[in-house]
Amino acid sequence: MKFQKIKKIINKPKRIINYLRNRYAPITAENPNNPKFTYSDFFVWRNDKDINTFFDLTPYIDLIVGNSSQSKKSFRDIKLMIFTKKGDLFFENIFSIKSSKKQCLNLSELISSNEKNIEYGSFLIFHRDIPPQIYMNNGYLAERGYVSYSNKDSEIKSYMHGNLDAISSDFESNGIKSFKYTKSTILNRKYFLQYLFNREYIYNISLNNPSFKLKKITINFLNKNGNFIEKKVLQIPSLGTEMIYLPKYKFDFYISLESKLPMLRPNIFKFKSNKLLDVFHG
Repeated sequence: MKFQKIKKIINKPKRIINYLRNRYAPITAENPNNPKFTYSDFFVWRNDKDINTFFDLTPYIDLIVGNSSQSKKSFRDIKLMIFTKKGDLFFENIFSIKSSKKQCLNLSELISSNEKNIEYGSFLIFHRDIPPQIYMNNGYLAERGYVSYSNKDSEIKSYMHGNLDAISSDFESNGIKSFKYTKSTILNRKYFLQYLFNREYIYNISLNNPSFKLKKITINFLNKNGNFIEKKVLQIPSLGTEMIYLPKYKFDFYISLESKLPMLRPNIFKFKSNKLLDVFHG
């Protein structure tokens, strides 16, 4: 039986490539093999430096199925799970939002009313209503929507979309017991940010860990010619988040990241005169 499987793989080179990538360089969370699961990116929230965090809740099923019998409900249930920077789950709740309508959730207001002394962390969004497989083609619903940030004294927001199917879970389960995490790579992977950090601004970057185990992260600082300056090494626990305040050099610089996370793509927060100017992916 095993010989026949190996023979089939050898006869189809694409399967070999897919197997090796999935085994040694995965790019998503583990496949739950359960149609009741949905995926979520591991979004970052901030409640420090006078920053507010918002998220646009969207009932995706109504966008996908349109006017079919699956869209008869007046409300849709969406689960929010909020984690501290150490990876502890401190808030879990189900929100009902109107079908076919987007709703903006003020996470900073919600977090401040439950826990006033935490500065940042990450959160997940899961959906109860899942389109039938005729629409999903054996895939899964993934929440990679828009999180936005603003200065507390301003209504102007900077938006950033999700970029990774980080964690999947069964909506009906409580806590993290049903989580399927991002798989780790066998070897360290390097991620070079395609952005030149300007010496005129102050930057923070956020990194989080959607894997099951603690991860070691190395941040390399390079001058604009690509020459090494220094490095910073840190560890992030499972489901934890780290906000790194980048050094203030007198010259422009690049950074690269090394870890066993498959795509350690940071969020970049750009400041001037202690005011948030922009948020974007590296």
